Amino acid sequence: MKKIILLILCTGFLTSCSCLRVFRGIVIDEQSRIPLQKAKVSVLNKGHELLVETDSIGNFEVYVRNGYGCPRIKVAIEKDGYQILETKQPKNQEATILEMKPLK
Repeated sequence: MKKIILLILCTGFLTSCSCLRVFRGIVIDEQSRIPLQKAKVSVLNKGHELLVETDSIGNFEVYVRNGYGCPRIKVAIEKDGYQILETKQPKNQEATILEMKPLK
């Protein structure tokens, strides 16, 4: 009986350490404010490497199942003609507008 209770407690602890994070954003040109399509968005969280591209109106969406503490998603965004942008998912927010600076 003690083994069963211990197993249930351990299972509950392990499943409570897991969470699903969602990061949605719109990538735009900092100067013109025009959405940037086909920008490469790379997830940088260790063990969760993922690459997606923005759609025709600059939108992207990534999902990451994180472990203990549920850390925010970190991304790097690349687009020809622009500086690489590295950022973290804002606290208590799933969606954000991300501005890329054109190369000089």
